[in-house]
Amino acid sequence: MSYNLHIVIRFELEKALVNGEISVESLPRLWNEKYREYLGVVPENDAVGVLQDMHWSQGFGSFPNYTLGNIYSAQIRHKLYQEFPDFDQRLTSGDTAFVLRWLREHMYAYGAIYTPQELLTRLTGEGANPQYFVDYLIEKFQRLYTLAN
Repeated sequence: MSYNLHIVIRFELEKALVNGEISVESLPRLWNEKYREYLGVVPENDAVGVLQDMHWSQGFGSFPNYTLGNIYSAQIRHKLYQEFPDFDQRLTSGDTAFVLRWLREHMYAYGAIYTPQELLTRLTGEGANPQYFVDYLIEKFQRLYTLAN
């Protein structure tokens, strides 16, 4: 869950940097402030803080795609559960072939024919819906920590 907050922090700082609202020199301090505010921790040093990612040197604007991937994958996961009511049992028994077959038939076969949004709509019947990712996180953490609904 903290990974997506990490992405928000990067996005906010990248945006402010590109807009000329902050300087490169202020990044370590601002990074630590945002980490304290959003995650309640402060990195030990810049190597595990602001400099932990290679993305600063590779350009700006692509980091939020990781969160889009999380949103898309949770939505596709939901569809797989609809298609295969015994999804968990099959995976637990070691059967992963059915997932690969379904992905090949419904997703991989289309390669770059459709935009990601179009393909997701074809796969799931709706555009990107972050609620599936929220539901996944709630389900995961309720199970991990025996939390009440």
